[in-house]
Amino acid sequence: MAPPGAPDPGLAWGWVAALRAGSTVPWARWRESGAAAPATARDLPSAQQLELVRRINLADAAAPTRAGLVERVITASATGRGLPERSIVGAVPERTWGWAPVDPADLHDSDLLGVAATLVAQDLVAADLAARSSGRQRSVSAPGVAVARRARHRMLRRRGGRQVVGDPWLAWTVRDELLRTGRPLAPPGDPGREGRPVVVVGQDLATMLVGAWTARAFDGGAPSWERWLGSGPGSAVPRPVDLVRSARRWSEVVGAERVLLAPDPTLLPIALNLPARARRRLAPPYVSADGVDLARRVSAPLGLLVERGERRRILRRVLLPVLGADLVRHPAPGLGLPDSRQAWVARRAQRMRDDLVGARYPVVGDLQALVPEHDRHRPPGVVPDASGVLGLSVRLLLAPQSPTSHPSPKEMTR
Repeated sequence: MAPPGAPDPGLAWGWVAALRAGSTVPWARWRESGAAAPATARDLPSAQQLELVRRINLADAAAPTRAGLVERVITASATGRGLPERSIVGAVPERTWGWAPVDPADLHDSDLLGVAATLVAQDLVAADLAARSSGRQRSVSAPGVAVARRARHRMLRRRGGRQVVGDPWLAWTVRDELLRTGRPLAPPGDPGREGRPVVVVGQDLATMLVGAWTARAFDGGAPSWERWLGSGPGSAVPRPVDLVRSARRWSEVVGAERVLLAPDPTLLPIALNLPARARRRLAPPYVSADGVDLARRVSAPLGLLVERGERRRILRRVLLPVLGADLVRHPAPGLGLPDSRQAWVARRAQRMRDDLVGARYPVVGDLQALVPEHDRHRPPGVVPDASGVLGLSVRLLLAPQSPTSHPSPKEMTR
Protein backbone atom coordinates (compact mmCIF):
# COMPACT_ATOMS: atom_id res chain seq x y z
CA MET A 1 0.00 0.00 0.00
CA ALA A 2 1.29 3.45 -0.88
CA PRO A 3 2.20 5.91 1.91
CA PRO A 4 -0.49 8.49 2.80
CA GLY A 5 -0.71 11.16 0.11
CA ALA A 6 1.42 9.20 -2.37
CA PRO A 7 0.02 8.13 -5.75
CA ASP A 8 -1.70 4.76 -5.44
CA PRO A 9 -2.31 2.98 -8.77
CA GLY A 10 -3.76 0.02 -6.88
CA LEU A 11 -6.55 2.25 -5.58
CA ALA A 12 -7.24 3.40 -9.14
CA TRP A 13 -7.42 -0.19 -10.33
CA GLY A 14 -9.88 -0.83 -7.54
CA TRP A 15 -12.03 1.98 -8.91
CA VAL A 16 -11.80 0.46 -12.39
CA ALA A 17 -13.06 -2.86 -11.02
CA ALA A 18 -15.92 -1.11 -9.22
CA LEU A 19 -16.91 0.79 -12.36
CA ARG A 20 -16.90 -2.44 -14.34
CA ALA A 21 -19.34 -3.83 -11.76
CA GLY A 22 -21.66 -0.83 -12.17
CA SER A 23 -20.47 1.60 -9.49
CA THR A 24 -21.33 5.29 -9.81
CA VAL A 25 -18.96 6.47 -7.04
CA PRO A 26 -16.77 9.37 -8.26
CA TRP A 27 -13.00 9.11 -8.01
CA ALA A 28 -12.66 11.65 -5.17
CA ARG A 29 -14.94 9.59 -2.92
CA TRP A 30 -13.29 6.34 -3.96
CA ARG A 31 -9.90 7.68 -2.92
CA GLU A 32 -11.24 8.28 0.59
CA SER A 33 -12.77 4.89 1.29
CA GLY A 34 -12.33 2.60 -1.71
CA ALA A 35 -10.36 -0.62 -1.93
CA ALA A 36 -7.32 -1.38 -4.06
CA ALA A 37 -7.14 -4.07 -6.71
CA PRO A 38 -4.42 -5.63 -8.85
CA ALA A 39 -3.73 -4.19 -12.30
CA THR A 40 -5.50 -5.88 -15.22
CA ALA A 41 -3.51 -4.13 -17.96
CA ARG A 42 -0.16 -2.44 -18.45
CA ASP A 43 -1.60 1.09 -18.27
CA LEU A 44 -4.51 2.61 -16.44
CA PRO A 45 -7.41 3.76 -18.63
CA SER A 46 -7.53 7.52 -19.10
CA ALA A 47 -9.65 9.84 -17.00
CA GLN A 48 -11.98 10.40 -19.98
CA GLN A 49 -12.62 6.70 -20.36
CA LEU A 50 -13.33 6.06 -16.70
CA GLU A 51 -15.57 9.10 -16.24
CA LEU A 52 -17.52 8.05 -19.33
CA VAL A 53 -17.96 4.59 -17.81
CA ARG A 54 -19.30 6.21 -14.64
CA ARG A 55 -21.75 8.29 -16.70
CA ILE A 56 -22.89 5.14 -18.47
CA ASN A 57 -23.51 3.50 -15.10
CA LEU A 58 -25.46 6.57 -14.00
CA ALA A 59 -27.56 6.41 -17.16
CA ASP A 60 -28.54 2.73 -16.79
CA ALA A 61 -26.46 0.39 -14.66
CA ALA A 62 -28.92 -2.46 -15.30
CA ALA A 63 -28.85 -2.25 -19.10
CA PRO A 64 -28.06 -5.66 -20.64
CA THR A 65 -25.63 -4.01 -23.04
CA ARG A 66 -23.76 -2.10 -20.30
CA ALA A 67 -21.02 -4.62 -19.52
CA GLY A 68 -19.95 -5.00 -23.14
CA LEU A 69 -20.06 -1.26 -23.70
CA VAL A 70 -17.93 -0.63 -20.60
CA GLU A 71 -15.20 -2.90 -21.93
CA ARG A 72 -15.27 -1.07 -25.25
CA VAL A 73 -14.93 2.28 -23.50
CA ILE A 74 -12.02 1.14 -21.38
CA THR A 75 -10.08 0.08 -24.48
CA ALA A 76 -11.15 3.04 -26.66
CA SER A 77 -9.33 6.32 -27.23
CA ALA A 78 -10.31 9.95 -27.54
CA THR A 79 -10.06 11.60 -30.93
CA GLY A 80 -9.90 15.16 -32.11
CA ARG A 81 -7.63 18.13 -31.64
CA GLY A 82 -6.93 19.13 -28.06
CA LEU A 83 -8.12 15.82 -26.61
CA PRO A 84 -5.08 14.10 -25.08
CA GLU A 85 -5.61 11.14 -22.80
CA ARG A 86 -5.56 12.51 -19.27
CA SER A 87 -4.17 10.58 -16.31
CA ILE A 88 -5.97 10.41 -12.96
CA VAL A 89 -4.80 12.60 -10.10
CA GLY A 90 -3.64 10.53 -7.15
CA ALA A 91 -3.02 7.47 -9.29
CA VAL A 92 0.21 8.48 -11.04
CA PRO A 93 3.15 10.66 -9.94
CA GLU A 94 3.05 14.36 -10.75
CA ARG A 95 5.35 15.42 -13.58
CA THR A 96 6.78 18.70 -14.81
CA TRP A 97 5.84 18.22 -18.48
CA GLY A 98 2.65 17.53 -20.42
CA TRP A 99 -0.86 17.64 -19.07
CA ALA A 100 -1.24 17.44 -15.31
CA PRO A 101 -3.29 14.58 -13.81
CA VAL A 102 -6.94 15.48 -13.35
CA ASP A 103 -9.91 14.44 -11.26
CA PRO A 104 -12.21 12.74 -13.81
CA ALA A 105 -15.24 14.55 -12.38
CA ASP A 106 -13.65 17.87 -13.38
CA LEU A 107 -13.57 16.98 -17.07
CA HIS A 108 -15.94 18.81 -19.40
CA ASP A 109 -18.60 16.82 -21.22
CA SER A 110 -16.92 17.66 -24.54
CA ASP A 111 -13.81 15.80 -23.33
CA LEU A 112 -15.88 12.65 -22.82
CA LEU A 113 -17.52 13.07 -26.21
CA GLY A 114 -14.19 12.35 -27.88
CA VAL A 115 -14.41 8.77 -26.62
CA ALA A 116 -18.17 8.41 -27.10
CA ALA A 117 -18.06 9.67 -30.70
CA THR A 118 -15.40 7.10 -31.56
CA LEU A 119 -17.64 4.28 -30.34
CA VAL A 120 -20.70 5.62 -32.16
CA ALA A 121 -18.64 5.81 -35.37
CA GLN A 122 -17.57 2.19 -34.95
CA ASP A 123 -21.19 1.14 -34.46
CA LEU A 124 -22.29 3.01 -37.58
CA VAL A 125 -19.67 1.31 -39.73
CA ALA A 126 -20.59 -2.10 -38.31
CA ALA A 127 -24.30 -1.45 -38.94
CA ASP A 128 -23.63 -0.32 -42.49
CA LEU A 129 -21.50 -3.34 -43.31
CA ALA A 130 -24.09 -5.72 -41.87
CA ALA A 131 -26.97 -4.05 -43.73
CA ARG A 132 -25.09 -4.07 -47.03
CA SER A 133 -24.05 -7.69 -46.68
CA SER A 134 -27.67 -8.67 -45.97
CA GLY A 135 -28.91 -6.76 -49.03
CA ARG A 136 -30.99 -4.26 -47.06
CA GLN A 137 -29.15 -1.24 -48.45
CA ARG A 138 -29.74 -1.32 -52.18
CA SER A 139 -30.20 2.44 -52.55
CA VAL A 140 -27.35 4.88 -52.99
CA SER A 141 -29.40 7.88 -51.91
CA ALA A 142 -31.05 8.96 -48.67
CA PRO A 143 -33.11 6.70 -46.37
CA GLY A 144 -36.33 5.50 -47.94
CA VAL A 145 -35.40 6.20 -51.56
CA ALA A 146 -35.72 2.77 -53.15
CA VAL A 147 -33.81 3.49 -56.33
CA ALA A 148 -31.23 1.03 -57.58
CA ARG A 149 -27.82 2.31 -58.59
CA ARG A 150 -28.33 1.87 -62.33
CA ALA A 151 -31.83 3.36 -62.27
CA ARG A 152 -30.56 6.37 -60.36
CA HIS A 153 -27.76 6.84 -62.88
CA ARG A 154 -30.23 6.74 -65.78
CA MET A 155 -32.48 9.34 -64.13
CA LEU A 156 -29.56 11.60 -63.38
CA ARG A 157 -28.45 11.51 -67.01
CA ARG A 158 -31.84 11.55 -68.69
CA ARG A 159 -32.31 14.40 -71.13
CA GLY A 160 -34.32 17.27 -69.73
CA GLY A 161 -33.37 16.76 -66.11
CA ARG A 162 -33.81 19.79 -63.89
CA GLN A 163 -31.32 21.22 -61.41
CA VAL A 164 -32.38 21.87 -57.80
CA VAL A 165 -30.20 24.24 -55.76
CA GLY A 166 -30.53 26.57 -52.80
CA ASP A 167 -31.17 25.63 -49.15
CA PRO A 168 -28.92 22.53 -48.82
CA TRP A 169 -31.06 20.51 -46.40
CA LEU A 170 -34.27 21.23 -48.30
CA ALA A 171 -32.67 20.73 -51.72
CA TRP A 172 -31.33 17.33 -50.63
CA THR A 173 -34.85 16.24 -49.67
CA VAL A 174 -36.33 17.60 -52.90
CA ARG A 175 -33.80 15.77 -55.03
CA ASP A 176 -34.58 12.54 -53.17
CA GLU A 177 -38.30 12.92 -53.85
CA LEU A 178 -37.68 13.59 -57.54
CA LEU A 179 -35.54 10.47 -57.77
CA ARG A 180 -38.02 8.40 -55.77
CA THR A 181 -40.84 9.27 -58.13
CA GLY A 182 -38.73 8.76 -61.25
CA ARG A 183 -38.48 12.42 -62.28
CA PRO A 184 -35.37 13.31 -64.30
CA LEU A 185 -32.76 15.21 -62.34
CA ALA A 186 -29.68 16.93 -63.71
CA PRO A 187 -26.33 15.92 -62.23
CA PRO A 188 -24.77 18.47 -59.84
CA GLY A 189 -23.38 21.39 -61.81
CA ASP A 190 -25.34 20.49 -64.97
CA PRO A 191 -27.84 23.23 -65.86
CA GLY A 192 -30.19 20.80 -67.55
CA ARG A 193 -31.48 20.90 -71.09
CA GLU A 194 -34.63 21.39 -73.16
CA GLY A 195 -35.73 24.53 -71.36
CA ARG A 196 -35.91 22.99 -67.90
CA PRO A 197 -35.54 25.67 -65.19
CA VAL A 198 -33.03 25.74 -62.41
CA VAL A 199 -35.17 25.68 -59.28
CA VAL A 200 -33.73 27.66 -56.35
CA VAL A 201 -35.50 26.34 -53.25
CA GLY A 202 -35.55 28.21 -49.97
CA GLN A 203 -37.54 29.25 -46.92
CA ASP A 204 -37.15 31.79 -44.15
CA LEU A 205 -33.49 32.62 -43.57
CA ALA A 206 -33.44 31.47 -39.94
CA THR A 207 -34.62 28.00 -40.97
CA MET A 208 -32.20 27.94 -43.90
CA LEU A 209 -29.27 28.71 -41.61
CA VAL A 210 -30.25 25.80 -39.39
CA GLY A 211 -30.69 23.53 -42.40
CA ALA A 212 -27.41 24.54 -43.99
CA TRP A 213 -25.43 23.72 -40.85
CA THR A 214 -27.36 20.46 -40.51
CA ALA A 215 -26.47 19.53 -44.08
CA ARG A 216 -22.85 20.43 -43.43
CA ALA A 217 -22.75 18.25 -40.30
CA PHE A 218 -24.21 15.27 -42.19
CA ASP A 219 -21.90 15.86 -45.14
CA GLY A 220 -18.96 14.88 -42.95
CA GLY A 221 -17.61 17.86 -41.09
CA ALA A 222 -18.61 21.27 -39.81
CA PRO A 223 -17.31 23.90 -37.40
CA SER A 224 -19.23 24.61 -34.23
CA TRP A 225 -22.65 26.23 -34.58
CA GLU A 226 -21.46 29.51 -33.07
CA ARG A 227 -18.37 29.65 -35.27
CA TRP A 228 -20.33 28.81 -38.40
CA LEU A 229 -22.82 31.62 -37.78
CA GLY A 230 -20.08 34.21 -37.35
CA SER A 231 -20.03 36.81 -34.63
CA GLY A 232 -20.12 40.41 -35.82
CA PRO A 233 -23.19 42.35 -37.01
CA GLY A 234 -21.51 42.77 -40.40
CA SER A 235 -21.08 39.04 -40.98
CA ALA A 236 -22.09 37.84 -44.44
CA VAL A 237 -24.74 35.22 -45.00
CA PRO A 238 -23.04 31.81 -45.36
CA ARG A 239 -22.62 30.89 -49.02
CA PRO A 240 -24.87 27.77 -48.96
CA VAL A 241 -27.94 29.91 -48.11
CA ASP A 242 -27.07 32.99 -50.13
CA LEU A 243 -29.92 32.66 -52.62
CA VAL A 244 -28.96 35.93 -54.32
CA ARG A 245 -25.52 34.58 -55.15
CA SER A 246 -26.91 31.21 -56.24
CA ALA A 247 -29.57 32.73 -58.48
CA ARG A 248 -27.08 35.15 -60.05
CA ARG A 249 -24.62 32.36 -60.77
CA TRP A 250 -27.22 30.19 -62.50
CA SER A 251 -28.70 33.12 -64.42
CA GLU A 252 -25.28 33.61 -66.00
CA VAL A 253 -25.37 29.98 -67.13
CA VAL A 254 -28.97 29.44 -68.27
CA GLY A 255 -30.48 32.93 -68.34
CA ALA A 256 -32.50 34.75 -65.69
CA GLU A 257 -35.82 33.62 -67.21
CA ARG A 258 -34.93 29.98 -66.46
CA VAL A 259 -34.04 30.56 -62.80
CA LEU A 260 -37.20 29.76 -60.86
CA LEU A 261 -37.32 30.89 -57.22
CA ALA A 262 -39.32 28.72 -54.79
CA PRO A 263 -39.12 30.54 -51.42
CA ASP A 264 -42.19 28.87 -49.86
CA PRO A 265 -41.86 25.13 -49.06
CA THR A 266 -45.64 24.71 -49.00
CA LEU A 267 -45.74 25.58 -52.72
CA LEU A 268 -42.92 23.27 -53.80
CA PRO A 269 -45.27 20.77 -55.49
CA ILE A 270 -46.37 23.56 -57.83
CA ALA A 271 -42.79 24.68 -58.52
CA LEU A 272 -41.69 21.12 -59.23
CA ASN A 273 -44.84 19.96 -61.03
CA LEU A 274 -45.55 17.32 -58.39
CA PRO A 275 -48.90 16.24 -56.94
CA ALA A 276 -50.06 18.11 -53.84
CA ARG A 277 -49.76 14.96 -51.74
CA ALA A 278 -45.96 15.09 -52.25
CA ARG A 279 -45.70 18.12 -49.96
CA ARG A 280 -45.26 15.98 -46.86
CA ARG A 281 -42.40 14.07 -48.42
CA LEU A 282 -40.70 17.31 -49.42
CA ALA A 283 -40.30 18.30 -45.75
CA PRO A 284 -36.67 17.77 -44.63
CA PRO A 285 -36.05 15.26 -41.81
CA TYR A 286 -36.31 16.78 -38.35
CA VAL A 287 -33.13 16.45 -36.28
CA SER A 288 -32.69 17.75 -32.74
CA ALA A 289 -29.99 20.29 -31.96
CA ASP A 290 -28.02 17.66 -30.05
CA GLY A 291 -28.48 15.16 -32.89
CA VAL A 292 -26.93 17.54 -35.43
CA ASP A 293 -23.99 18.24 -33.14
CA LEU A 294 -23.48 14.52 -32.56
CA ALA A 295 -23.30 13.99 -36.33
CA ARG A 296 -20.69 16.77 -36.50
CA ARG A 297 -18.61 15.18 -33.76
CA VAL A 298 -18.93 11.63 -35.09
CA SER A 299 -17.70 12.66 -38.54
CA ALA A 300 -14.09 13.03 -37.32
CA PRO A 301 -13.55 9.45 -36.07
CA LEU A 302 -15.76 8.14 -38.87
CA GLY A 303 -13.39 9.75 -41.35
CA LEU A 304 -10.60 7.58 -39.95
CA LEU A 305 -12.61 4.42 -40.61
CA VAL A 306 -14.05 4.99 -44.10
CA GLU A 307 -13.45 7.10 -47.18
CA ARG A 308 -14.96 10.56 -47.49
CA GLY A 309 -17.84 9.57 -49.77
CA GLU A 310 -18.69 6.64 -47.54
CA ARG A 311 -18.65 8.88 -44.47
CA ARG A 312 -21.33 11.15 -45.92
CA ARG A 313 -23.46 8.18 -46.92
CA ILE A 314 -23.20 6.53 -43.50
CA LEU A 315 -24.04 9.72 -41.65
CA ARG A 316 -27.18 10.20 -43.73
CA ARG A 317 -28.28 6.60 -44.29
CA VAL A 318 -27.41 5.03 -40.94
CA LEU A 319 -27.07 7.72 -38.29
CA LEU A 320 -30.01 9.88 -39.44
CA PRO A 321 -32.64 7.10 -39.09
CA VAL A 322 -31.20 6.13 -35.70
CA LEU A 323 -31.53 9.71 -34.49
CA GLY A 324 -35.09 9.78 -35.76
CA ALA A 325 -35.93 6.61 -33.84
CA ASP A 326 -34.42 8.10 -30.66
CA LEU A 327 -36.59 11.21 -31.06
CA VAL A 328 -39.70 9.04 -30.89
CA ARG A 329 -38.71 7.88 -27.42
CA HIS A 330 -36.92 11.04 -26.31
CA PRO A 331 -38.39 14.18 -27.94
CA ALA A 332 -35.90 17.04 -28.05
CA PRO A 333 -35.97 20.62 -29.37
CA GLY A 334 -34.48 21.51 -32.70
CA LEU A 335 -31.66 23.88 -33.44
CA GLY A 336 -32.37 27.60 -33.14
CA LEU A 337 -30.61 30.90 -33.57
CA PRO A 338 -29.29 32.59 -30.42
CA ASP A 339 -31.15 35.75 -29.45
CA SER A 340 -28.06 37.82 -30.21
CA ARG A 341 -28.35 36.90 -33.93
CA GLN A 342 -32.07 37.47 -34.47
CA ALA A 343 -31.79 41.11 -35.55
CA TRP A 344 -28.88 40.27 -37.90
CA VAL A 345 -30.90 37.51 -39.56
CA ALA A 346 -33.92 39.79 -40.01
CA ARG A 347 -31.79 42.46 -41.71
CA ARG A 348 -30.05 39.98 -43.98
CA ALA A 349 -33.32 38.30 -44.93
CA GLN A 350 -34.89 41.62 -45.87
CA ARG A 351 -31.87 42.52 -47.99
CA MET A 352 -32.01 39.12 -49.69
CA ARG A 353 -35.71 39.58 -50.43
CA ASP A 354 -35.14 43.06 -51.88
CA ASP A 355 -32.22 41.93 -54.06
CA LEU A 356 -34.24 39.05 -55.50
CA VAL A 357 -37.28 41.24 -56.12
CA GLY A 358 -35.08 43.69 -57.98
CA ALA A 359 -33.61 40.95 -60.16
CA ARG A 360 -37.11 39.99 -61.37
CA TYR A 361 -36.66 36.21 -61.52
CA PRO A 362 -39.74 34.01 -61.99
CA VAL A 363 -41.15 33.21 -58.54
CA VAL A 364 -43.58 30.61 -57.22
CA GLY A 365 -44.94 32.17 -54.05
CA ASP A 366 -44.01 35.33 -52.19
CA LEU A 367 -40.40 36.34 -51.52
CA GLN A 368 -41.57 37.73 -48.17
CA ALA A 369 -41.43 34.09 -47.03
CA LEU A 370 -37.64 34.52 -46.77
CA VAL A 371 -38.05 36.91 -43.83
CA PRO A 372 -38.44 35.05 -40.49
CA GLU A 373 -41.58 35.70 -38.49
CA HIS A 374 -40.74 35.50 -34.80
CA ASP A 375 -44.09 35.06 -33.15
CA ARG A 376 -45.63 33.02 -30.39
CA HIS A 377 -46.52 30.19 -32.75
CA ARG A 378 -42.93 29.51 -33.76
CA PRO A 379 -41.39 26.76 -31.59
CA PRO A 380 -38.30 27.98 -29.76
CA GLY A 381 -35.02 26.43 -30.76
CA VAL A 382 -31.90 25.77 -28.74
CA VAL A 383 -28.18 25.70 -29.37
CA PRO A 384 -26.29 22.39 -29.07
CA ASP A 385 -25.28 21.47 -25.54
CA ALA A 386 -22.34 19.14 -24.83
CA SER A 387 -24.20 17.57 -21.92
CA GLY A 388 -27.21 16.80 -24.09
CA VAL A 389 -25.03 15.44 -26.91
CA LEU A 390 -23.22 13.18 -24.44
CA GLY A 391 -26.52 11.93 -23.05
CA LEU A 392 -27.74 11.20 -26.58
CA SER A 393 -24.57 9.31 -27.49
CA VAL A 394 -24.79 7.21 -24.31
CA ARG A 395 -28.42 6.34 -25.11
CA LEU A 396 -27.48 5.23 -28.61
CA LEU A 397 -24.62 3.12 -27.32
CA LEU A 398 -26.69 1.52 -24.55
CA ALA A 399 -29.91 0.93 -26.44
CA PRO A 400 -30.69 -2.67 -27.43
CA GLN A 401 -31.60 -1.28 -30.86
CA SER A 402 -28.42 0.75 -31.26
CA PRO A 403 -26.84 1.35 -34.67
CA THR A 404 -25.35 -2.14 -34.45
CA SER A 405 -28.87 -3.58 -34.40
CA HIS A 406 -29.16 -2.77 -38.11
CA PRO A 407 -32.43 -0.79 -38.58
CA SER A 408 -35.01 -2.45 -40.78
CA PRO A 409 -35.91 -0.90 -44.12
CA LYS A 410 -39.20 0.33 -42.62
CA GLU A 411 -37.35 2.06 -39.77
CA MET A 412 -35.00 3.71 -42.27
CA THR A 413 -37.75 5.60 -44.11
CA ARG A 414 -38.61 9.19 -43.30
